[in-house]
Amino acid sequence: MKINKLLQFFISLGILILIIVSIPFFNSDYKLGEKSVKVKSFTIDDIKTLYPLVADYIKNDDLSYSAINKNKEVIATFIVSNDFITSNEGYGGEINVLIGYTNGIVDGVLLLYNYESRAYIREVNNSGLFKKWNGLKIDELPLSEIDAVSGATYTSSAVIRGVKDSSAKYLSLVATAGQRSIMDIVKLSLFAIVIMLSLLLSFRKKLNKFRTVYLLIVIVVSGFVLQNMFSMLLFSNWLKMGLFSSNNIMMLVILGLTVVMPIFGKGKFYCTFLCPMGALQEFTGKVSPFKKISLNFLRWKYFNASDIVLLFVIVAMFAGLNIDLTNIEPFSAFAITFAPWFMLVFGGVVVILSLFFNRPWCAVCPTGCAINHVTIKNR
Repeated sequence: MKINKLLQFFISLGILILIIVSIPFFNSDYKLGEKSVKVKSFTIDDIKTLYPLVADYIKNDDLSYSAINKNKEVIATFIVSNDFITSNEGYGGEINVLIGYTNGIVDGVLLLYNYESRAYIREVNNSGLFKKWNGLKIDELPLSEIDAVSGATYTSSAVIRGVKDSSAKYLSLVATAGQRSIMDIVKLSLFAIVIMLSLLLSFRKKLNKFRTVYLLIVIVVSGFVLQNMFSMLLFSNWLKMGLFSSNNIMMLVILGLTVVMPIFGKGKFYCTFLCPMGALQEFTGKVSPFKKISLNFLRWKYFNASDIVLLFVIVAMFAGLNIDLTNIEPFSAFAITFAPWFMLVFGGVVVILSLFFNRPWCAVCPTGCAINHVTIKNR
């Protein structure tokens, strides 16, 4: 077997193993190489964050909890969102919140154990989102108007949804549960437009004359507004948490198209039509006055640069290395209001290189390489 074929084989095998070993653990807190252990949704230390005097707690018939001190006196009541709602997924995985209140007044909201990127969590914390419910009556939570945090939309929206929907069900306010704001409807509509346009351009070659405009739409809508993009972080958390509980309809639709479209001869559909970073590079290249330099130096005799980067990520996942997958790809640069300076520089470098090279990041992108390995290639 040729060396390049052998390398491709091991990469595909690694991805396949990662997928297989994750299947039995869709509802577990699972780490590669460890036995499945169902992690408790909260601990006594979580409760002490709000109520330092708590010594224990008991679960009530209405699925709320009573926090008690060492004298067995009830000092507060709290509810946990996953007792009332399921599939409350943020950007990287399941979001679970604890809502504490005394005499019907909210004392605080806590974000419990999760797989979100530290950068997103830090941005939500810095925004003061968790303090916005303090002082409200518990029966005001389902109708509270709290805006998502720009740049950390999935994470903050999941927190807001967790607070509103779980309190609604707890209070039996069925009419208010699951209501979508006007902004949610607008975003869903914009997403539908992008998907329809991608399918039209994919099947109607005559529409390619409008591709530059389409690329701009993808950059603005999918990149800066919706931040709909695959990444190694997202894939990693899907492997850990599973897809069956996901309520991120947009990303599941994109995943479905990514898998199905190559069957119809539309290879690399996501990279060509739906990836905001790919669209940004291609758009920059189209408006650039410079002649593009070949990237053949990143394609060696036996393997490509993207194969090496992806292989490193796979090995790191198996080895349990503590690396933040958010920082190995420039995608978070689209969240310009909160992205770390080095990620903004990362994204800026990619844009500058796109003036001289044709989609330079795509030549080393581990996410695109992974997609190419697990979908049917266009022949």
